[in-house]
Amino acid sequence: MNIQTPADRKIAEALKSLSIQPIETDSASKPRRFPTLGASMVALGLCAAGATAIWLRPDIVDILFRTPGQDTVAAEAAVEMAAPNQADPQPIAPDPILAAPTAVLQREITGSGYVVAPQFTDVFAKSAGDVVAVRVRLGDQVSAGQEIVLLDDPGARFALQRAELALRSAELRLAVAQIAARDAETDHARKKSLFDRDALAAVELDASVAALDQATNAVGQAEVELTTAELDLAEARNAVERLKIRAPITGTVSALQVRLGDSILSRLDSARGDGELMTITDTDHLVIEADVAETNISRLSPGQMGEAILDGYPDAPFTVQIDSIAPTLSAEKGTVTLRMMLVAPPEGIRPNMAASIRLPTEDQTRQTSVQGTSP
Repeated sequence: MNIQTPADRKIAEALKSLSIQPIETDSASKPRRFPTLGASMVALGLCAAGATAIWLRPDIVDILFRTPGQDTVAAEAAVEMAAPNQADPQPIAPDPILAAPTAVLQREITGSGYVVAPQFTDVFAKSAGDVVAVRVRLGDQVSAGQEIVLLDDPGARFALQRAELALRSAELRLAVAQIAARDAETDHARKKSLFDRDALAAVELDASVAALDQATNAVGQAEVELTTAELDLAEARNAVERLKIRAPITGTVSALQVRLGDSILSRLDSARGDGELMTITDTDHLVIEADVAETNISRLSPGQMGEAILDGYPDAPFTVQIDSIAPTLSAEKGTVTLRMMLVAPPEGIRPNMAASIRLPTEDQTRQTSVQGTSP
């Protein structure tokens, strides 16, 4: 069934009239006629008008070049669309894209940084001296209080000996004073007994009282001298003990500058203040400090989990957790620094290792398309 509008039929008839039919003539009896110039111009004008109409009307092109059967299919489709709903309408299949459930679009925050040891200490000498023993090597594990370097200072050793002798002398003086005090007390008791029996003058009794007081004061003075000697001895011993340099924390010797035979100045005597002997790092509590773009700061929070990969262990990813977010941002790089705790990191991890992190977030949703659905 071919459905055409009146305008379409008029245009089709106009185009049909433009076709040139052959003129049947008797070539033997009649001479050949050629169209006049005016007729040719009229024909060319009509052709141009028709071509313009075709160019301006795409529906004409569709009519001219429509294949057989297309008109019937188009008409039947138009009739079905215009027909009212029947008693048993066929269900329309839903659009699979719009009907699909929403799914979470996973996004990731990425960054890079380094493994950091937040707890480390530089070891200095509290006293000056010559290094006579270095009891650790680079990379050794040490415990808090362990002796790591031994210095020698003859002045400190001599001071200790003098303090020991002074203490001994003070102890002897105290013993002498105590003996004198006991004698004075015995003498005073005897004279008091005689005085009570009127066998001793009061002057002699007063002299015994004065002697007893003097002996008692001598004991007190000797006790003070003994205490002073004990303090001096403790200070001398402490000076010698400071020659034994001990580890202030438990960790790993991560830097070692001291050598056997070096002459070391105390930190107070060091003009530059950079006379550290070694550095001890707590390698049991490492963290990762990584920079991420500041545009992600609204999607970051302490406790957020993620994953880290070390350049030295590319095949051993492990879990990390945000411990803190830096209170300030880098204006030059446009980044914020995250401190991340390590969860079961690979063995052999060391400070200053390069690391890459990624933190998955779930802040956007999208419609997912269903593949292989049938209407």
